[in-house]
Amino acid sequence: MRRRGEELFGIFLFLISLFVLLSLGSYDVADPSLNTAVDGHTQNLGGPKGAYFSDLIIQTFGWSGFMIPVSIMTWSFLKLFHIPLNRMVLKVLLLPLLMISLSTGFDLFTSSDPSVTNKL
Repeated sequence: MRRRGEELFGIFLFLISLFVLLSLGSYDVADPSLNTAVDGHTQNLGGPKGAYFSDLIIQTFGWSGFMIPVSIMTWSFLKLFHIPLNRMVLKVLLLPLLMISLSTGFDLFTSSDPSVTNKL
């Protein structure tokens, strides 16, 4: 019974990761969000909730925000295939640090400021 519960939890996590991935992948600046008021239809595949969520993640972390659905999807596969999760709490706590580091790295390599890109 416990194994079936873990499998159901893995399926639930997989569906959440798909929603997050679709929301981030269909992010549109013109969608309604916390700092954009529009009367039009939401273009985001996640609907209005996906538009708000993706705007928050993209504006906070940039491209490294895609680590969220990747991490959730990895966790779902581990649960589905009954692979033990070693040091899961540590990994979850270090994920924001990884995302901030990736954001900084992406900014350095994609910066349009010549003083930054010439030093790399």
